[in-house]
Amino acid sequence: MMPSNPSFAAGKSKKFVKKLLRQITEEHKKEKARQLKGQKRSRRKS
Repeated sequence: MMPSNPSFAAGKSKKFVKKLLRQITEEHKKEKARQLKGQKRSRRKS
C-alpha cells in the first residue's frame, strides 16, 4: 500500500483519493466479515 503522507495525497486529485479510500474501506469490511464468519464456524466446532 502507498504511504499516506500529505505530499502524496496532494499530488493526486481529490476524487482519486476519495475513490482509493472507498476501495480500501470496502476491502476492510470484506475482511472483517470473513473473519467474523470464520470465528462463528470455529465456535460451532468447539
